Amino acid sequence: MIERGRSGGNPYVKGMLRAFRRPLGMMSGIILVLFILAAAGAPLLSGIGPTVQQRGQELHSPSAAHLFGTDEFGRDLFSRVLYGLRVSLVAGVLSTLIGGIAGSVLGLTAAFRQGWLGAVIMRLVDGLIAFPAILFGIAVVAALGPGISKVTITIAVVNVPVFARIAYAGVIAEKSREYVVAATTLGATGRRVLFGHILVNILSPLTVQFALAMGFSVLIEASLSFIGLGIKPPNPSLGSVLAGSKAFMREHVYYPLYPGAVLAILLLGLNSLADTLNDGLNPRGDRTKG
Repeated sequence: MIERGRSGGNPYVKGMLRAFRRPLGMMSGIILVLFILAAAGAPLLSGIGPTVQQRGQELHSPSAAHLFGTDEFGRDLFSRVLYGLRVSLVAGVLSTLIGGIAGSVLGLTAAFRQGWLGAVIMRLVDGLIAFPAILFGIAVVAALGPGISKVTITIAVVNVPVFARIAYAGVIAEKSREYVVAATTLGATGRRVLFGHILVNILSPLTVQFALAMGFSVLIEASLSFIGLGIKPPNPSLGSVLAGSKAFMREHVYYPLYPGAVLAILLLGLNSLADTLNDGLNPRGDRTKG
């Protein structure tokens, strides 16, 4: 936890700036910005729709006309990877936002209120944690049917207990400190103390978890799409493009190479972001000086 700034300035903002000044932080930031721009500009960059089939162009190697080659239906892989990247980013961001906000509110409420309400909330959280994430995702999506909205909601539910646990632990550690006691003594309401004082001091671990959860969410979405439970075909995701390459990867190495590389670099960028945020926002636990 970053100590509340006695030397002036917002310690959370200073920690964020410190994180992104480091080489690892700059690298991860550049990767994510480039990928976001590529996903947002997919229609302009690709020039052809991801579901357009071109007869006579099946399984062509990379060329000037098709930068990543084509698949077994003559669809442009560059276009499919760009649109698949868009799906991964949207699913990752939305599911993490929904799960992070819901989990944090539950954890904050359980820790601050405690009593029977807090006990019920945390037992529900424990029940969710008991299920392996990927198996829970498979079960829910298999029951509801494929689709990006259902996958996003499922991944959001998987993210809830982790954020709830982090928020709960943070509030328990902070609520007995002097500034909370002083604010309560001066007549601050419970809501003001919770959201105006305690929350700002547990933002650091929640921010790090947000970056970690985004990588986790992208991986879960790709995994579900890989086994046919993600976005509905013929619309692409990185996982479904990889799944389509299974039967052709020996003769056409380029087919799994590009979507796999994009997915790997995206996950590397998100995990590197989480690592550098952890070091920047928690300087006392810093292991690297780069």
